[in-house]
Amino acid sequence: MTASKMPTQIESSNMNVKQCAAQHFGWWLCKTAWIESAVSSYNLKDLPKADRSVPTSWAGDPLYVDGAAPLFARTSDGIAVIDISGQMTKGQSSYGGTSNIMLRQALRTADRDPDIKGIMLAIDSPGGTVAGQLNLSTEIARIAKSSPKPIFAHAEDGMHSAALWAGTQAQVLTAGPMTEVGSIGTVATVHDTSKAAEDAGVKVHIISTGDLKGAFMPGTEITDEMLATVQTRVDDLNGFFLKAIQSGRGMSASAVKKLSTGEDWLSPQAAELGLIDGVMSDEQAMAGLRREIAKVSRQQDQARRLRNSKIRLASL
Repeated sequence: MTASKMPTQIESSNMNVKQCAAQHFGWWLCKTAWIESAVSSYNLKDLPKADRSVPTSWAGDPLYVDGAAPLFARTSDGIAVIDISGQMTKGQSSYGGTSNIMLRQALRTADRDPDIKGIMLAIDSPGGTVAGQLNLSTEIARIAKSSPKPIFAHAEDGMHSAALWAGTQAQVLTAGPMTEVGSIGTVATVHDTSKAAEDAGVKVHIISTGDLKGAFMPGTEITDEMLATVQTRVDDLNGFFLKAIQSGRGMSASAVKKLSTGEDWLSPQAAELGLIDGVMSDEQAMAGLRREIAKVSRQQDQARRLRNSKIRLASL
Protein backbone atom coordinates (compact mmCIF):
# COMPACT_ATOMS: atom_id res chain seq x y z
CA MET A 1 0.00 0.00 0.00
CA THR A 2 1.32 3.42 -0.94
CA ALA A 3 0.63 6.23 1.48
CA SER A 4 -0.45 9.51 -0.10
CA LYS A 5 0.56 12.72 1.60
CA MET A 6 -1.96 15.43 2.39
CA PRO A 7 -1.58 18.48 0.16
CA THR A 8 0.00 21.51 1.75
CA GLN A 9 -1.89 24.79 1.97
CA ILE A 10 0.03 26.13 -1.04
CA GLU A 11 -0.66 22.97 -3.07
CA SER A 12 -4.36 23.10 -2.17
CA SER A 13 -4.47 26.74 -3.21
CA ASN A 14 -2.84 25.90 -6.55
CA MET A 15 -5.35 23.09 -7.14
CA ASN A 16 -8.27 25.42 -6.39
CA VAL A 17 -6.86 28.02 -8.78
CA LYS A 18 -6.55 25.42 -11.56
CA GLN A 19 -10.07 24.14 -10.95
CA CYS A 20 -11.44 27.67 -10.93
CA ALA A 21 -9.53 28.70 -14.06
CA ALA A 22 -10.91 25.72 -15.97
CA GLN A 23 -14.41 27.13 -15.54
CA HIS A 24 -13.47 30.20 -17.58
CA PHE A 25 -11.88 28.48 -20.58
CA GLY A 26 -13.73 27.72 -23.82
CA TRP A 27 -16.62 29.42 -25.61
CA TRP A 28 -18.79 32.09 -24.02
CA LEU A 29 -22.36 33.31 -24.50
CA CYS A 30 -22.02 36.65 -22.80
CA LYS A 31 -22.38 40.38 -23.14
CA THR A 32 -19.12 41.40 -24.84
CA ALA A 33 -18.68 44.59 -22.83
CA TRP A 34 -18.78 42.54 -19.62
CA ILE A 35 -16.13 40.15 -20.94
CA GLU A 36 -13.82 43.05 -21.81
CA SER A 37 -14.25 44.60 -18.36
CA ALA A 38 -13.73 41.26 -16.58
CA VAL A 39 -10.55 40.48 -18.51
CA SER A 40 -9.18 43.97 -17.84
CA SER A 41 -9.93 43.65 -14.13
CA TYR A 42 -8.34 40.21 -14.02
CA ASN A 43 -5.19 41.49 -15.72
CA LEU A 44 -5.02 44.29 -13.16
CA LYS A 45 -5.63 41.72 -10.38
CA ASP A 46 -8.66 43.75 -9.37
CA LEU A 47 -11.27 40.96 -9.22
CA PRO A 48 -12.47 40.34 -5.65
CA LYS A 49 -12.84 36.81 -4.35
CA ALA A 50 -16.41 35.67 -3.81
CA ASP A 51 -17.90 35.50 -0.33
CA ARG A 52 -19.78 32.19 -0.36
CA SER A 53 -21.10 32.69 3.18
CA VAL A 54 -23.69 35.26 2.07
CA PRO A 55 -27.06 33.62 1.31
CA THR A 56 -29.31 34.70 -1.52
CA SER A 57 -31.97 37.33 -0.84
CA TRP A 58 -35.16 38.60 -2.44
CA ALA A 59 -36.25 42.16 -1.79
CA GLY A 60 -39.52 42.62 0.06
CA ASP A 61 -40.07 38.96 0.96
CA PRO A 62 -38.85 37.15 4.08
CA LEU A 63 -36.65 34.18 3.29
CA TYR A 64 -34.98 31.51 5.32
CA VAL A 65 -32.17 29.15 4.39
CA ASP A 66 -30.97 25.90 5.88
CA GLY A 67 -27.21 25.41 6.14
CA ALA A 68 -24.23 27.60 5.39
CA ALA A 69 -24.28 26.98 1.63
CA PRO A 70 -27.94 26.58 0.61
CA LEU A 71 -28.91 25.40 -2.86
CA PHE A 72 -31.77 27.90 -2.82
CA ALA A 73 -33.66 30.25 -0.57
CA ARG A 74 -37.21 29.44 0.47
CA THR A 75 -40.11 31.70 1.34
CA SER A 76 -42.33 30.91 4.29
CA ASP A 77 -45.14 29.85 1.93
CA GLY A 78 -43.03 27.34 0.02
CA ILE A 79 -41.47 29.13 -2.97
CA ALA A 80 -37.89 28.22 -3.90
CA VAL A 81 -35.96 31.31 -5.04
CA ILE A 82 -32.96 30.26 -7.10
CA ASP A 83 -30.35 32.88 -7.99
CA ILE A 84 -28.79 33.17 -11.45
CA SER A 85 -26.38 36.02 -10.77
CA GLY A 86 -23.02 37.10 -12.12
CA GLN A 87 -21.20 35.11 -14.79
CA MET A 88 -22.52 31.60 -15.42
CA THR A 89 -19.91 28.83 -15.56
CA LYS A 90 -20.28 25.05 -15.59
CA GLY A 91 -18.54 24.65 -12.21
CA GLN A 92 -17.93 27.02 -9.33
CA SER A 93 -15.56 29.96 -9.67
CA SER A 94 -13.65 31.66 -6.87
CA TYR A 95 -14.62 34.94 -8.54
CA GLY A 96 -18.29 34.43 -7.77
CA GLY A 97 -21.02 34.01 -10.33
CA THR A 98 -23.24 30.98 -10.73
CA SER A 99 -22.42 27.32 -11.32
CA ASN A 100 -24.73 25.67 -13.86
CA ILE A 101 -24.18 22.32 -12.15
CA MET A 102 -25.25 23.78 -8.79
CA LEU A 103 -28.26 25.36 -10.50
CA ARG A 104 -29.35 21.99 -11.86
CA GLN A 105 -28.96 20.45 -8.40
CA ALA A 106 -31.05 23.26 -6.92
CA LEU A 107 -33.76 22.82 -9.57
CA ARG A 108 -33.99 19.07 -9.03
CA THR A 109 -34.02 19.45 -5.25
CA ALA A 110 -36.79 22.04 -5.37
CA ASP A 111 -38.80 19.98 -7.85
CA ARG A 112 -38.64 16.88 -5.61
CA ASP A 113 -39.16 18.70 -2.29
CA PRO A 114 -42.80 18.15 -1.18
CA ASP A 115 -42.71 21.40 0.79
CA ILE A 116 -41.89 23.46 -2.32
CA LYS A 117 -44.94 24.64 -4.25
CA GLY A 118 -43.28 26.77 -6.95
CA ILE A 119 -39.92 27.99 -8.23
CA MET A 120 -38.71 31.51 -9.02
CA LEU A 121 -35.48 32.08 -10.95
CA ALA A 122 -34.01 35.43 -9.84
CA ILE A 123 -31.80 36.57 -12.73
CA ASP A 124 -29.13 39.28 -12.89
CA SER A 125 -26.39 38.02 -15.18
CA PRO A 126 -24.30 39.07 -18.20
CA GLY A 127 -24.32 35.47 -19.47
CA GLY A 128 -21.62 32.85 -19.31
CA THR A 129 -19.86 29.90 -20.85
CA VAL A 130 -21.31 27.58 -23.46
CA ALA A 131 -20.21 24.65 -21.29
CA GLY A 132 -23.09 23.48 -19.11
CA GLN A 133 -25.63 25.82 -20.69
CA LEU A 134 -27.63 23.32 -22.75
CA ASN A 135 -28.08 20.92 -19.81
CA LEU A 136 -29.20 23.76 -17.54
CA SER A 137 -31.76 25.09 -20.01
CA THR A 138 -33.04 21.57 -20.69
CA GLU A 139 -33.55 21.11 -16.94
CA ILE A 140 -35.58 24.32 -16.68
CA ALA A 141 -37.66 23.38 -19.73
CA ARG A 142 -38.33 19.91 -18.30
CA ILE A 143 -39.74 21.34 -15.08
CA ALA A 144 -41.78 23.92 -16.99
CA LYS A 145 -43.39 21.23 -19.15
CA SER A 146 -43.75 18.22 -16.86
CA SER A 147 -43.66 19.31 -13.23
CA PRO A 148 -46.86 20.27 -11.37
CA LYS A 149 -44.87 23.08 -9.76
CA PRO A 150 -44.92 26.39 -11.66
CA ILE A 151 -41.50 27.80 -12.55
CA PHE A 152 -41.25 31.55 -13.23
CA ALA A 153 -38.23 33.76 -13.93
CA HIS A 154 -37.71 37.44 -13.17
CA ALA A 155 -34.73 39.61 -14.11
CA GLU A 156 -33.42 42.71 -12.41
CA ASP A 157 -30.76 45.00 -13.99
CA GLY A 158 -29.48 42.55 -16.62
CA MET A 159 -30.39 39.35 -18.45
CA HIS A 160 -27.98 38.76 -21.31
CA SER A 161 -27.09 35.94 -23.66
CA ALA A 162 -26.79 32.63 -21.71
CA ALA A 163 -28.90 34.08 -18.87
CA LEU A 164 -31.63 34.99 -21.35
CA TRP A 165 -31.37 31.48 -22.83
CA ALA A 166 -32.06 30.06 -19.36
CA GLY A 167 -34.82 32.54 -18.52
CA THR A 168 -36.79 31.90 -21.71
CA GLN A 169 -37.26 28.26 -20.69
CA ALA A 170 -39.43 29.21 -17.69
CA GLN A 171 -43.22 29.29 -17.98
CA VAL A 172 -43.35 33.04 -17.37
CA LEU A 173 -40.47 35.49 -17.81
CA THR A 174 -40.65 39.06 -16.51
CA ALA A 175 -38.19 41.89 -15.85
CA GLY A 176 -37.87 45.10 -13.85
CA PRO A 177 -38.55 48.46 -15.56
CA MET A 178 -34.86 49.33 -16.09
CA THR A 179 -33.60 45.83 -16.88
CA GLU A 180 -31.45 45.31 -19.97
CA VAL A 181 -32.44 42.23 -21.97
CA GLY A 182 -30.76 40.72 -25.01
CA SER A 183 -27.26 40.01 -26.36
CA ILE A 184 -28.66 37.21 -28.51
CA GLY A 185 -25.82 35.85 -30.58
CA THR A 186 -22.46 34.14 -30.39
CA VAL A 187 -19.11 35.79 -30.98
CA ALA A 188 -15.48 34.70 -31.15
CA THR A 189 -12.31 36.78 -31.34
CA VAL A 190 -9.00 35.49 -32.73
CA HIS A 191 -5.69 37.36 -32.75
CA ASP A 192 -3.16 37.18 -35.56
CA THR A 193 0.18 37.83 -33.84
CA SER A 194 2.36 36.73 -36.76
CA LYS A 195 3.41 40.30 -37.60
CA ALA A 196 4.33 40.99 -33.97
CA ALA A 197 6.43 37.80 -33.90
CA GLU A 198 8.09 38.76 -37.18
CA ASP A 199 8.93 42.24 -35.89
CA ALA A 200 10.45 40.62 -32.81
CA GLY A 201 12.58 38.38 -35.01
CA VAL A 202 10.66 35.24 -34.06
CA LYS A 203 9.64 32.55 -36.55
CA VAL A 204 7.11 30.04 -35.23
CA HIS A 205 6.98 26.58 -36.83
CA ILE A 206 3.99 24.26 -36.31
CA ILE A 207 4.70 20.57 -36.82
CA SER A 208 1.41 18.70 -36.75
CA THR A 209 -0.65 15.94 -38.36
CA GLY A 210 -3.17 18.26 -39.99
CA ASP A 211 -3.62 21.77 -41.33
CA LEU A 212 -5.79 22.80 -38.39
CA LYS A 213 -3.92 20.91 -35.68
CA GLY A 214 -1.98 23.67 -33.94
CA ALA A 215 -4.05 26.44 -35.52
CA PHE A 216 -4.16 29.82 -33.73
CA MET A 217 -0.89 29.26 -31.87
CA PRO A 218 0.73 32.58 -30.86
CA GLY A 219 3.00 33.97 -33.56
CA THR A 220 1.32 32.08 -36.42
CA GLU A 221 -0.66 33.54 -39.27
CA ILE A 222 -4.45 33.21 -39.19
CA THR A 223 -5.56 31.81 -42.56
CA ASP A 224 -8.94 32.08 -44.28
CA GLU A 225 -9.47 28.36 -43.64
CA MET A 226 -8.98 28.88 -39.91
CA LEU A 227 -11.43 31.78 -39.85
CA ALA A 228 -13.96 29.67 -41.75
CA THR A 229 -13.80 26.92 -39.12
CA VAL A 230 -14.37 29.45 -36.33
CA GLN A 231 -17.34 30.94 -38.20
CA THR A 232 -18.85 27.47 -38.62
CA ARG A 233 -18.48 26.75 -34.91
CA VAL A 234 -19.99 30.11 -33.95
CA ASP A 235 -22.96 29.51 -36.27
CA ASP A 236 -23.49 25.98 -34.95
CA LEU A 237 -23.42 27.07 -31.30
CA ASN A 238 -25.72 29.99 -32.03
CA GLY A 239 -28.18 27.59 -33.63
CA PHE A 240 -28.74 25.86 -30.26
CA PHE A 241 -29.30 29.27 -28.67
CA LEU A 242 -31.86 30.41 -31.25
CA LYS A 243 -33.79 27.12 -31.19
CA ALA A 244 -34.07 27.32 -27.40
CA ILE A 245 -35.49 30.85 -27.52
CA GLN A 246 -37.83 29.83 -30.33
CA SER A 247 -39.15 26.93 -28.26
CA GLY A 248 -39.24 28.72 -24.91
CA ARG A 249 -40.93 31.86 -26.15
CA GLY A 250 -43.13 30.24 -28.80
CA MET A 251 -41.67 32.43 -31.54
CA SER A 252 -41.02 31.66 -35.19
CA ALA A 253 -37.49 30.95 -36.39
CA SER A 254 -37.52 34.08 -38.53
CA ALA A 255 -38.65 36.26 -35.61
CA VAL A 256 -35.85 34.98 -33.39
CA LYS A 257 -33.31 35.35 -36.20
CA LYS A 258 -34.20 39.05 -36.52
CA LEU A 259 -33.38 39.51 -32.83
CA SER A 260 -30.00 37.78 -33.15
CA THR A 261 -28.07 41.01 -33.54
CA GLY A 262 -26.27 41.10 -30.19
CA GLU A 263 -28.35 44.14 -29.25
CA ASP A 264 -29.69 44.85 -25.76
CA TRP A 265 -33.10 46.36 -25.10
CA LEU A 266 -34.70 47.86 -22.02
CA SER A 267 -37.46 45.62 -20.69
CA PRO A 268 -40.46 47.56 -22.14
CA GLN A 269 -39.09 47.09 -25.65
CA ALA A 270 -38.09 43.50 -24.87
CA ALA A 271 -41.73 42.87 -23.94
CA GLU A 272 -42.91 44.37 -27.23
CA LEU A 273 -40.49 42.09 -29.08
CA GLY A 274 -41.87 39.03 -27.28
CA LEU A 275 -38.72 38.19 -25.34
CA ILE A 276 -40.41 38.64 -21.95
CA ASP A 277 -44.01 38.46 -20.72
CA GLY A 278 -44.15 41.71 -18.84
CA VAL A 279 -42.46 44.56 -16.96
CA MET A 280 -42.91 44.63 -13.20
CA SER A 281 -41.19 44.65 -9.82
CA ASP A 282 -39.87 41.51 -8.15
CA GLU A 283 -42.74 41.65 -5.62
CA GLN A 284 -45.26 41.71 -8.48
CA ALA A 285 -43.49 38.79 -10.14
CA MET A 286 -43.72 36.80 -6.90
CA ALA A 287 -47.40 37.69 -6.57
CA GLY A 288 -47.97 36.34 -10.07
CA LEU A 289 -46.26 33.09 -9.15
CA ARG A 290 -48.39 32.79 -6.02
CA ARG A 291 -51.55 33.22 -8.10
CA GLU A 292 -50.38 30.46 -10.44
CA ILE A 293 -49.61 28.19 -7.48
CA ALA A 294 -53.14 28.79 -6.12
CA LYS A 295 -54.60 28.04 -9.57
CA VAL A 296 -52.65 24.78 -9.86
CA SER A 297 -53.74 23.81 -6.34
CA ARG A 298 -57.42 24.35 -7.24
CA GLN A 299 -57.02 22.27 -10.39
CA GLN A 300 -55.37 19.47 -8.42
CA ASP A 301 -58.19 19.55 -5.84
CA GLN A 302 -60.81 19.34 -8.60
CA ALA A 303 -59.00 16.43 -10.26
CA ARG A 304 -58.70 14.66 -6.91
CA ARG A 305 -62.43 15.08 -6.16
CA LEU A 306 -63.28 13.80 -9.65
CA ARG A 307 -61.11 10.72 -9.18
CA ASN A 308 -62.65 10.02 -5.78
CA SER A 309 -66.19 10.35 -7.15
CA LYS A 310 -65.37 7.91 -9.97
CA ILE A 311 -63.94 5.45 -7.45
CA ARG A 312 -67.11 5.68 -5.32
CA LEU A 313 -69.35 5.14 -8.35
CA ALA A 314 -67.28 2.15 -9.47
CA SER A 315 -67.59 0.58 -6.02
CA LEU A 316 -71.44 0.77 -6.04
